[in-house]
Amino acid sequence: MIQTLARPSFEWAGILLLVGFLSGCAAPIRGYPGTERTFSEVATVQGFRTVIPFTSAVFEVTIEAVNGASEVEAWTAPSRTIQLMPGSYTFDVTADWVATVPAALLMKSSDEDSSRSFTLFVEGGRTYEIHFERERKFFYVVEIESETKSRGDDLELPEDVCRLAPTPKDRERCEAAESP
Repeated sequence: MIQTLARPSFEWAGILLLVGFLSGCAAPIRGYPGTERTFSEVATVQGFRTVIPFTSAVFEVTIEAVNGASEVEAWTAPSRTIQLMPGSYTFDVTADWVATVPAALLMKSSDEDSSRSFTLFVEGGRTYEIHFERERKFFYVVEIESETKSRGDDLELPEDVCRLAPTPKDRERCEAAESP
């Protein structure tokens, strides 16, 4: 007898949601050689993730590469979180919708405005979170106080958000949006 993969659509939706949730909970990539180090010895850089309530849609910033990926041990795929030794690094990031089909088809927003490459100096014992302001299409980086806690979906833009923009393009977009 041949088994089929026919399942009710609600089962597939549940499976896809579980896979999406688990992929978002993956451990950070260790972007340094040698043994695991303590939080105070490494910097944690993470892409911000927004879950849209009552949908399977998620908007997230993904770290595509660090220093062209050449200096990152065990770099196998894009990640939301990476731990690095203190220093200056060049990050390639994208911001886009992550959702189950058909929601992904309706919300896909990848274009030249949703990816950047920028350099950031990071210090040990600190967590940096990369955000993307969807309406005005600019990135900004904030330092968060806890090693594991995100600033959350209720994050209000800091008053000096343009200062936190990592590239001239992002600062220009931010400042243009603030002009009357």
